[in-house]
Amino acid sequence: MSEKHYRQLKLKQRELIEEGLNVKKSISAIAREIGVSPSTVTREIMRNRRDDGYRKTGNSWGNGNTCINRRHCTKTALCKHCTSPKAKDCSSCAKGKCMGICTEFKEELCGAVANSPHVCNGCGNGGCRLHRYRYSARDAQASADTRSREAREGIDITPEELERGVAIIRAGIEKGQGIDHIFNAHKDDCRLPRALSTDM
Repeated sequence: MSEKHYRQLKLKQRELIEEGLNVKKSISAIAREIGVSPSTVTREIMRNRRDDGYRKTGNSWGNGNTCINRRHCTKTALCKHCTSPKAKDCSSCAKGKCMGICTEFKEELCGAVANSPHVCNGCGNGGCRLHRYRYSARDAQASADTRSREAREGIDITPEELERGVAIIRAGIEKGQGIDHIFNAHKDDCRLPRALSTDM
């Protein structure tokens, strides 16, 4: 299936993808139902899934520590909150966000997000504190429409801003972070259009 056909997915097809994911149908079954290849469905999900962030918790972290190394990490005093020699390990601190400053941070992803189907649709674990993604047909259609509009209008960004944005994305990927996480963490200092990031 060519990229041209991929871009021609209609809202009804996207609705069937969402419905299938919600009842845990396989990617292959969904692909057969809407008449495209499994790779097209996977590409559609990855490109247009919605970043739902993290489940809210009662502490000041908001999202808790999601580093894959948190269970055995012994780092201390990574931020201004922990200057005492007796400071607790950063991995158990509820005041700061080591995920934003630790050079060894590597995000732990749920198996359903890291692998097929790459979204949380159909998952019944409401208490999960890992990064959540969801496929919504209407949101996917809106994202596709935005990309199409931006492609026609061109990208309003300087070469310097483009270079900085690419550097931020590469650094995040090397740390194991997802594109959506990178953009959310740097939304105030990275003007690289999200439409462009989906093709990297």
